[in-house]
Amino acid sequence: MEKITFVNGQEPALSSTNLNKIQDNVENAINEVNEGLTSEIDNLKIAVLYENESGTYGGFTLNDDLSNYKYCEIIYMYGGKQGSTGKFIAKNGTATITATSNVFENGGYYLKTISEPITFSGMSAIRNEAYVSRVQVNASAASGSVASGSELVHITHVLGYK
Repeated sequence: MEKITFVNGQEPALSSTNLNKIQDNVENAINEVNEGLTSEIDNLKIAVLYENESGTYGGFTLNDDLSNYKYCEIIYMYGGKQGSTGKFIAKNGTATITATSNVFENGGYYLKTISEPITFSGMSAIRNEAYVSRVQVNASAASGSVASGSELVHITHVLGYK
């Protein structure tokens, strides 16, 4: 950057030459920032660690060891809706997915919430028992049960970010 020193009442005055230098300096600074951002984006490494378009509600195996990544993103379906997502620090351990849906069951409307822990160890993902709670709309009663089958979160993708 070519610095121009301005002092009130002294030269250099605002001239086309100095204004052009200012404009060039701003343009160069913007280009440097853009080049840095482009480099950062190019260096971002995303890996598909698991993919199953219809989703699984059982255990599954990753394509790589989770500990090789800074964090992972779990993409899942719940209540027939694709695209729900949760981001977790990618360390071996347990990540808990919590999902909600509105359902009509047994003659009433319910808010259904599922909490499902998944334990990651190396390349293995072990699904633990999921718990579903139901709260009837406009009622104080709530019920809960162990989830199974279609009530479970269906995991479609696991992405790893380096």
